[in-house]
Amino acid sequence: MSFSLLLLIVATLVYLTGAAIAFRTAFREGPRALWCLFGAALAYMAFNIDFIASHEAIAEEWFHNLVRLGGAVLLTAATIGARGLMLSMRETEARHERTEEELQKNLKVLSFHFENTPLAVLEWDSDFRIARWSPQAEEVFGWSAAEVIGKHPSEFPFVHEEDADKVNGIMEGLLNGQQKRNLSSNRNRTKSGDVVHCVWYNSALLDEDGRLLSIFSLIQEVTARRMAERELGEARETLERRVEERTAALEKEIAERKRALEALALSEHTFRQSLQHAPIGIALLAPDGRWLEVNDAVCRLFGYTREDLMSRTFQDITHPEDLENDLENVKQVLDGTISTYQMEKRYIHRDGHIVWARLSVSLARSSDGEPLHFISHIEDIGESKASEEQRLAAARDLERSHADLEKRNREITLFKEMGDQLQVCLSVSEASEVIRHYGTAILPRLSGSLYLLSASKTTLESVCRWGPVEPGEPMFHPEDCWALRRSKDHHVVPGTAALRCRHSRADPRLEEFCVSLNAQGQSLGLLHVYAESAPDQEPLIGEERTRTLNSLAEHVALVFANLRLREILHNQSVRDPLTGMFNRRYLEESLERELRSAERHKRAVTLIMLDIDHFKKFNDDYGHAAGDAVLRVVGAKLRQLVRREDIPCRYGGEEFVLILPEAKLSDGLVRAEDIRDAIGSLSVDHEGQALRALTVSIGVAATPEHGFDMNVLMRAADKALYKAKHEGRNRVVVAPQPDSGVQLPAS
Repeated sequence: MSFSLLLLIVATLVYLTGAAIAFRTAFREGPRALWCLFGAALAYMAFNIDFIASHEAIAEEWFHNLVRLGGAVLLTAATIGARGLMLSMRETEARHERTEEELQKNLKVLSFHFENTPLAVLEWDSDFRIARWSPQAEEVFGWSAAEVIGKHPSEFPFVHEEDADKVNGIMEGLLNGQQKRNLSSNRNRTKSGDVVHCVWYNSALLDEDGRLLSIFSLIQEVTARRMAERELGEARETLERRVEERTAALEKEIAERKRALEALALSEHTFRQSLQHAPIGIALLAPDGRWLEVNDAVCRLFGYTREDLMSRTFQDITHPEDLENDLENVKQVLDGTISTYQMEKRYIHRDGHIVWARLSVSLARSSDGEPLHFISHIEDIGESKASEEQRLAAARDLERSHADLEKRNREITLFKEMGDQLQVCLSVSEASEVIRHYGTAILPRLSGSLYLLSASKTTLESVCRWGPVEPGEPMFHPEDCWALRRSKDHHVVPGTAALRCRHSRADPRLEEFCVSLNAQGQSLGLLHVYAESAPDQEPLIGEERTRTLNSLAEHVALVFANLRLREILHNQSVRDPLTGMFNRRYLEESLERELRSAERHKRAVTLIMLDIDHFKKFNDDYGHAAGDAVLRVVGAKLRQLVRREDIPCRYGGEEFVLILPEAKLSDGLVRAEDIRDAIGSLSVDHEGQALRALTVSIGVAATPEHGFDMNVLMRAADKALYKAKHEGRNRVVVAPQPDSGVQLPAS
């Protein structure tokens, strides 16, 4: 048997196996699949026949063996089998993908409902431990999911101790399979210990064999409802008690009214006889204000006939400004709060002029206490009222003028005193204290805050405040204030539509006023005053106080402008412009002062002198601009490392000196090492280029070891610095003591 025949037999066995699988799959899929497989087999045959025809030697032997073994049928069957297997695998994969997508979709829907249901949701596993804890459960009970997942309710105070047995019995029924679901109401505790009332909807999830998989609980907090039910019960008891009390009172009132009616009937005739002849106006009015009876004096006083008055009420002829007060008195008489009242009020005469009268009113009641009518005595006081008004107006004008004059004189005096003290202030803190002291006196009943604009003009910071009312933000941006944004005073009165600044407390009771501090053509800060007020109250900040506030703002702005200018000039004289550190002149003045104080009070002073290693090479390699950048970075780091009482100075070139008051030599050595390490870890970039690492050499000298003479101390530190550079740089060396000539240990 030739090799090609053996190969054909092996291939045929493979094809027969594939064909069997293919036909089995094809019969399951239907006629369409059979036709597809048959077409694929023919295509495959065509390809093989074409290939064999191009190789003559192979073709002869292949066709010979194909006839002997029925090769065409076997080839077709094998091709169909392969195609069927492929289709079956693809269909199985497609079903798997659809099933996976449906599972993910259902899981997403379930998670959405779990996260967003308004009820708290818990899931317990078969061991009655918490498996899931929804965000709503966190909100109701206070514990986060991370704190409770995997815990049994006995492991944290979740169930109210008085309801523990009840809850255990309910949940036991679910755990042992006696119940599939139940509804219960009990108390729980929150993480903070508060008691909340909850309604629980519990259901058990079982597998196909009836074994418990988990318990699902939906919880609704009903604390507010339970409290409302309790309050409703208490209110019902109170209402019943009050009804009983009111019934007794009504019975008593009915008896009294009967007695009053009898007395009224007895006196009515006498009253009517005397009514018409009285020298002052007398009238009877119904409880709703209708005129029931008037005498001639009333008609003469108001200019109406009796018939005209009978068709009106007293409200119709009462001046609108007095009507509310009169009606309030009537209400109190009807309520029994008062028995009578007197008032001076204005009426409107028939011809339109004002009639001033003194009104005295009492109420006649029936025997059972019901209001019958008002008895009003009306006396004309027009002449005396006119004289009194003239006298009072003159007195008010005089008093107001006197008060305004005294207030103005007092303000002038206070402004002069404040100005005298502000002129001698040397710092912003001193000036702020003066303004705080006088702010209370100049602006009584008002609280205030003074803000200064930073040098970068990006923030305002409070420098002083006065008054009992809490201030707003201590620091804010200029755009948070309407006065600064509009360059105009901003006044907010409670009950109006004015917008409040974002830096205020946003308290609707506050009346606020913001005025910008402007001097020499620039804004320096803000004066913010405020006081508690009410919508129906007269504003505390009127036209006069507005003038006072603007005057105060002008004084304060000018003072701070002068202080800022003085500070700028002083800084220019004592500061190094490149690094912002103190210059050599300030170094010498400060060191001399600190040494005298240290010698007088027996205190130590440490002097640290440092030099940037190979600084000339920085300039040579990167240029002088890069060298300046290095100096600025080192200067900034030194200012960051020193204490508030320390004095950092640029001595000259790449040398720096630090004065450490009240620091011993040992403390100075530690500080020097910290500085050396900190500068060694700096990275400097210049114009996008990273410069090489920095190192410094440091010399340290201190009192009393090296004396209290400034020049001696400076030379000692300089020698120690030279020694540090000579010994290899990037190190700290202590100056030798002048009395022994012995070098102290270097760090």
